[in-house]
Parts: sequence; structure tokens; C-alpha cells
Amino acid sequence: MSLLLLVLLPVAGSAIFTYYLIQANVNQSMQERNSAYLNLVSQEISKTLDVIDISSRYLAQDTATLSRMRTLKDTTAIRTYDEFESAEEIKLSFQYFGEKNLTNHIQFFIENPKGLIIHNQKTVEDYNRLLKDLPVIQSRIQMHTYITLQTLGTSYTYPLQEDLSYALYFGRVIQDPWNTEDLGVIYVTLSNSYFKNLFTQQHLGTMVLYDSAGQYVAGDMNIPYYRHEKRNETLRSEVNLPINDWKLIYETSRAPIAGDVKGIYLLASTVVVLFIVLFGWLSFLIAKRLHRPIRKLELTAEQFGEGHTEIRFPDQGQDEIARLGRTLNIMLENIKELMEKNKQEHEQNRILELQALASQIRPHFLLNTLNSIKISLSMAKDSFHSGKIHSLTRLLRNYLHTGENATLQQECKLLEDYVEIMKMRNQMQLVFIVTLSDEAKLLEMPKLLLQPLIENAIVHGFSERKADAQLEVIGEIIDKCLCITVRNNGVSMAPERLTWMNQLLTAGEGELEDNGKRVGLTNIAQRLKLTYGSEATIQLQNHRTGGIDVFMKIPIV
Repeated sequence: MSLLLLVLLPVAGSAIFTYYLIQANVNQSMQERNSAYLNLVSQEISKTLDVIDISSRYLAQDTATLSRMRTLKDTTAIRTYDEFESAEEIKLSFQYFGEKNLTNHIQFFIENPKGLIIHNQKTVEDYNRLLKDLPVIQSRIQMHTYITLQTLGTSYTYPLQEDLSYALYFGRVIQDPWNTEDLGVIYVTLSNSYFKNLFTQQHLGTMVLYDSAGQYVAGDMNIPYYRHEKRNETLRSEVNLPINDWKLIYETSRAPIAGDVKGIYLLASTVVVLFIVLFGWLSFLIAKRLHRPIRKLELTAEQFGEGHTEIRFPDQGQDEIARLGRTLNIMLENIKELMEKNKQEHEQNRILELQALASQIRPHFLLNTLNSIKISLSMAKDSFHSGKIHSLTRLLRNYLHTGENATLQQECKLLEDYVEIMKMRNQMQLVFIVTLSDEAKLLEMPKLLLQPLIENAIVHGFSERKADAQLEVIGEIIDKCLCITVRNNGVSMAPERLTWMNQLLTAGEGELEDNGKRVGLTNIAQRLKLTYGSEATIQLQNHRTGGIDVFMKIPIV
């Protein structure tokens, strides 16, 4: 018995020591993995906050935005076209930054000193939440802080439910550099769904984010701000965001790993106790077999943390360590994809910024150059070519804003410029007539919607260059619809071709033939249906004296 105890006690002691040693190694490797993952999430949040800071600073310092805010400074409600145009331009800026940042979790809105809100909320739910949150958020803004982006927190009240939809608010005061007056406040909202999507990418643990004052921002509310001795059953990793000193905490349970290791060692200890003489060597073998994959697991995590992103754990087998290894490999693959995605998004943002800067320079350079040429021709008393360049300049300026609306009268004015250019280009005589009723003149429509019809009439209808070529645009109100007729006295269309074209325009899509010669007409049909719905129509008809009539009907909203 004494000999048995003399053999059993060292073996039992060795088994216990090895158990705690392996458990400590596993905890250390998990802690290192958690820290690596936590740093990646921290970088992603910091990048998003950087985007919010840069975007809001750009809007607050942009010359065009400042000019529009001056227009809206004392406005309580949109009443004039200039105010409407300024508000729409600001919304386009919001849309531009939303597309540039490639995320729908960030929303912008501006409030002027009179309480007028200009927003780009995509749903009624978002807008109602904004109206509900705004009184609380307004009380937190410091109106004389112009340089830094202010973190305004959230507007939720305790007790907070985890599935509650809320947003994190930021604010930046817009100051007029001319007279240092306040022009309004740019508010930026970051939806809590952003944090939900980010925090649920890792299934082995839970995460929470607190601000610098210790207030809850997002994540698992069961994780406290300070470390508790009662929570020793979890592995806890913390990191402070460098941009604003927020604390990001990640906890994983020790139970799954400890349970796996403990179960194996209990089995080994039972075998050692029952078969100590016969299978004494078996305990050493089991311990060695267990320690090796755990060490590989630790080395895999260490090498990945050092930058070897292609390293993976050899997960052959079906035991717990192999399953843990496969889980680790999946996690490492997710981390690698997240790193590559961050790198690609950073490069895309850089390219978009360069393209935005270039796109601001090239069109204005071309327009300014054409304007200089026009002035030179005017001074040289060449009114003919000066007028053509003036028409071309007006067209180019409107091509830069094709997403906007224009009145029918403004649209016809642009068509006159286009016809003048085409007459010079094709060296043809053409009479252009515009007949609009007083009610139809002021109705709005998508800009340059009629231009393809004029182009088709000149290119195809007057291909033989008739001496008495004539184009006419007629606009009138009939049965609460804006009816527009574009008529030419050029070449008519074959009946079969005319029927095919009308079917194509009615459907709004389909196969083109003749190498897409009529793509302009199908584009008009598609723009009509996208803008006004199925009640908007366009049809072609041969005129009784020759040529083609294009009938367009737009419902008046």
C-alpha cells in the first residue's frame, strides 16, 4: 500500500500540475487571440469615427455648403426656389458622403438657427426617431465649440432593452468665417445596428463599448465597466480607442475550454487510478498527446498575432482540441478577411477622395475656358460663334446637374441652345418652335429629359437635310397631366418599325436592334417610369403630312 501511494501521489501531483499548466497556456493563447481581435474591432470603430469627423469637418468648412447655409440661416420653412435648391444641394452632399463611405449606418442632418431641419433619413421610422431624439441631443451641444467634433451620446432612457433601436449622435457647429455668426449645427447619427453587426462577427465571446465617462454605448449590457472579481469565469480584454478614449471590452467564457481539458484529464486520472501498474505509461502518453496540440494552438495564435496571416492550426481528427482548432481556423479566416476588407475600404476611400478632387477641377476648368473664348469672340465682334459657345456652355453646366429638376420653360430654353449647336454642326437650316401654355411653363420635370427626342429628330428625321426642316415642342395641361408633343416634318417611320418601337417604349425594357440606335428613347421611357410610375407614357406616331410626332404624358403630382 505504501509503495502504491508512493507511485500514485507523484503521478497524481504531476497530472494536476500538467492540467493547470495546460489550462494556463490555453487561457494565455485565448487572451492573446482576444486581444488581437479586439484591436481589429477597435481599428474599425476608430476608422468609422474618423470618417464621421472628416465628413462633418468638410461639410462645415466647404465653401458651397457655407453659401447654402447663409441662404437658409433665417429660414423657418422652405418657401422660395433658392431655399429649396440650397436644401437639395445639401442633401446631395449628404448622399455623396453616404455613397463614399459605403455604409448605410451613418446619417447626416443639419439644423439652422431657426430650427429648420435638413435631413436624408431614408425611412419614416428613422425620421420619427430623429424628431423624438432631437430635444435631448440639442441640450448637449456646446454652441461656441467650433473646432472639435462633439460626441452627444444617445437619447435612450433606462432600463435599456438590447433589441431597442437607437442611434449615437455627434455634432459640429458651423461658423460663418465672414462674420463668425453661427449658421447651424451638423448632426451625424451612427445607428446601433452598426455595432450589432460588428460585435456579432465573433461568436466565441461578447463585447461592449463604453464612452470616456463610463456610459454604455453599445454591446452586451451584462459586461460591467470595471473588472469584477466575481467574474473570474471569463477572460476579459480591454482596449481604449485612441481617438476619444472610449473603452472597448471583450469577454469570453473559460468554461468551454476548461470543461474540455478537465473532462479529458478526469478520464486520464480514472485510468491511472484503476490501472496504475498496467497502464502507468499511458498517463504520460495522454499528457504528451494533449500538450502537443494545445502548444500548436498557442503557437498558431502567437504566429498569427505576429503577422503570419496564412498560418492555420492542423485540425485533423474529431476530438475537442481538433474542434477547437477548426473554430480557431474559422476565426483566423474571419479576422484575415476583416483585415483585407479594411485595407480595400481604405484604398477605395483614398481613390474616391482623389476622384472627387479631380472631378471638381476638370469641369470648371473646361467651363471657364469656354467662357474666356466666348468673351474673346465677343470683343472681336464675332457674335455668331460667341453665341454658339454660350449655348454650349449652358448645356455643359446643365449636364453636370442631370439629377436635378427643371421647369418645362427652362428645359425648352436648353433645347434652343442644343438646336443652335446642332444647326451649326450639321450645317442645316432648321426652324425650332416652342408653344407652352402658362400652366405648363412652370411644371417641373427631370432635366434634359427631352434632349434625346430633339437629337433623334435631327439625326434620323432630317438625315436628308430638308430645306424647310422644322421642329416644334408643344406643352399643355390635359386631364391633370402634362402633355408634351415633339413634332418634326422629317422622314416618317415604317409601320412595322413604329409598332415595334411603341411596344418597346411601353415595356420600358427589351432587346434593341440596329446596334441600339433607339437607346435614347428607351432611356426616356425608363426615366419616366422610375420618376412618375406606370401612368407616365411615351408613344410615337407618323404625322399626316410627314415626319413623326412623339407624345409624352406625365401625371401632375
